[in-house]
Amino acid sequence: MIIGSVLGYMGLMDFGITGATTAIIAKSNTQKKETYINTIINNAFALQVLISLLIVIFGLLFSSYFPTMFNIGNYDKEDAWRVFVMAIIGYGISFPPKSLKGLIRARQMISLAVWLEFILFIIVTALNLYLLHLGFGLLALPLGTIAVRLLAYPIYIYFAKKAYPQLHFDLSVVNLKHMKEIFGVSAYWFVGMIAAMIIYSTDTILIGMFMSTAMVTMYALTFRLSEVLREFIYSINFTLMPGIGQIMGSGDKNKARDIYLRSQPIILSLSAVGAVFISLFNQVFVSFWVGDAYFAGQALSLIFGAILFTSVVFHASSLVISADLKLKEVTTTRIVEAIINIVLSIWLIQNYGLNGVALATLMAAILTSFWYVPYITMRHLDISFKTWIHFIGYKIIIIFLFSMASAFICKQYIGSSNTLTLLAFTGFCIINALLLWIIALDKETKGIVYAKFKR
Repeated sequence: MIIGSVLGYMGLMDFGITGATTAIIAKSNTQKKETYINTIINNAFALQVLISLLIVIFGLLFSSYFPTMFNIGNYDKEDAWRVFVMAIIGYGISFPPKSLKGLIRARQMISLAVWLEFILFIIVTALNLYLLHLGFGLLALPLGTIAVRLLAYPIYIYFAKKAYPQLHFDLSVVNLKHMKEIFGVSAYWFVGMIAAMIIYSTDTILIGMFMSTAMVTMYALTFRLSEVLREFIYSINFTLMPGIGQIMGSGDKNKARDIYLRSQPIILSLSAVGAVFISLFNQVFVSFWVGDAYFAGQALSLIFGAILFTSVVFHASSLVISADLKLKEVTTTRIVEAIINIVLSIWLIQNYGLNGVALATLMAAILTSFWYVPYITMRHLDISFKTWIHFIGYKIIIIFLFSMASAFICKQYIGSSNTLTLLAFTGFCIINALLLWIIALDKETKGIVYAKFKR
């Protein structure tokens, strides 16, 4: 987990190029700029090859300091160095295909992008398990990752050409002018990435420094369910971004507003249900996965549930602004949140331990991005607060209250036996799926979903 957090900071060397490239291409889709899109991809790919080399070089230089920076207990420092070096190499080679993945998403081939990532995930998981079985220890994880990321190169090149047949690699179009154009947008993404790293990756580093790596383990395992749900909901948001970017690029703000008002109840209600789910089932999840000894407490689970909701509220609105390449206010808000987060984390960890670190993340979000980014998005799309409440707000409140009621009922059966716990889990999921279908989805969206399943 600590290596992952450190690598997250090295990931800042992307400088926001991946997000900027996707957004620029998506907004250019309706403008018939075929040659322009090819030029952007070539420049982005060249930049990310250079970044890949820099990450490996800086990572290797930093690697000798890594084992001595943290309280790693009885873990062998040479082994820690070896795992870190291999992880650096695996991380570095992941950068060049990012521009190709961005191209596939920007051309709205979302299903293809998701399936490719899923299949590669299955392959790397199977390979990691096999290498663990062979006795490679923690080295199995970066070794398997390196192998699959090298395999990803020809795969993404092939499917990027399917998404954009005019794609061809041409060094003659790689120049400083086009790189500056990409950096003009990516600078905001870059600063936002720094803020996100501070908000989400600093926790484990601070715990490792002020407490111990054993506490990092407990914190990370207790956080895992929340992290999985957050990334799942984020993936729904990301599918909207290319389409909204293309619509805003064509100047049809009314259509973008309609999509926002219809999608937000689904996304935010899902995050509210997710928050309740974490408070109800997180201990069961951790106990089933690794044992009760690694569960850091119900209070921490409740905080993680609230963090899930606040982060999704920010993310769902920020992507609309990002899709239209209007990033200044979102980035500024994120910077302020990150500063508040780091100050509160250093203070609260010394008084409240793991709960204090998580609470700092929650408090910083509530004070900043949780309310301000939805506000500027509503302003950008000409949506009044009254309209927001009518189309979005009341649905979230109703679903949250019913979800809490179903959680209270299901909680009576959790822990009695494995069978009753499974039934409680199944019942909660069915009840809340019905709530989302009945309340969160409007009539037109229900029709689209029904027709899709029927077909």
